[in-house]
Amino acid sequence: PTAPETDEAVRRLYCQKPFRPAIVSGIASEKQSAVICGHFPVSRYLKIFPEATVISFVREPLQRCYSEYLHFRRHKNYADSFKTFFQQKHQINLQSKLLEMFPENGILGCSEYYDQSLELIYKSIGISIPPLKLNQNREKTHAPYLPEVMGEENIPLFYQLNERDVFLYQKIKTEFSVNPDVKYSRFLQQI
Repeated sequence: PTAPETDEAVRRLYCQKPFRPAIVSGIASEKQSAVICGHFPVSRYLKIFPEATVISFVREPLQRCYSEYLHFRRHKNYADSFKTFFQQKHQINLQSKLLEMFPENGILGCSEYYDQSLELIYKSIGISIPPLKLNQNREKTHAPYLPEVMGEENIPLFYQLNERDVFLYQKIKTEFSVNPDVKYSRFLQQI
């Protein structure tokens, strides 16, 4: 609701409880265009906009989860340990869950191949997105969070709990290194 790009009608709608995504369709029709972005499950809007081009990014699962953990500590006063955070049922295989119902014609990028992913978007749908480096909380954003910061003893358990996310990420990362023009929705059916 605080993003300057958010349409005023959507901002008012978002602040209502419960939030009703279906009303967004009417607003988009009235405006004759829409881009919906954020952190949400693909299924939230897919039934409302079945012809939409869906674009999503995956990230190395441990790095993604630790980043979210730090976000919760900073912005939501989360006080428990990282181990407690990643063992919560809704955190386990979160990327895979959010991508359920990902359409076959969707574009799945990889954060570690950010520039190549933007190029794939351009080649697929003709939209050029400049590579911005926003929402980065660390000075050395190219470097991963170190195991000693996350608790080295936590890492094996994290990977054991998140096998689906790890499989998806590894397949996509491997393919990006070999053929960055491939669309990756087919890997979602394998997990």
